[in-house]
Amino acid sequence: MISEKFDWLVNNQCERIKSSLLIKGEEYRAGDKDVFHNFKIAGARRNITPERALDGMLLKHEVSIADIINNLDKGILPDKEVLAEKIKDIVNYYILLENLIIERLDGNS
Repeated sequence: MISEKFDWLVNNQCERIKSSLLIKGEEYRAGDKDVFHNFKIAGARRNITPERALDGMLLKHEVSIADIINNLDKGILPDKEVLAEKIKDIVNYYILLENLIIERLDGNS
């Protein structure tokens, strides 16, 4: 892959990640000011930490990527948009996890 195409792909994906985090953040708050509302409520309902709740939600996306990789071994290629969406979702969850842990470290959980 030539560097110009790689640079374009990275910039495009970063924009999609940023846009998704900001738009989904509004949706997931459900009127609450806390951007981690869903993880905290899910954790409380399962008697686990918000971080564990997020990890469970992340697992679904990791399984999807594992399926894509397994399909590659069988010669089945993914749709580029589907692949980009799955990767974006995983990156988003890791960004959310980092910030959820930072909130805890800062004593704001």
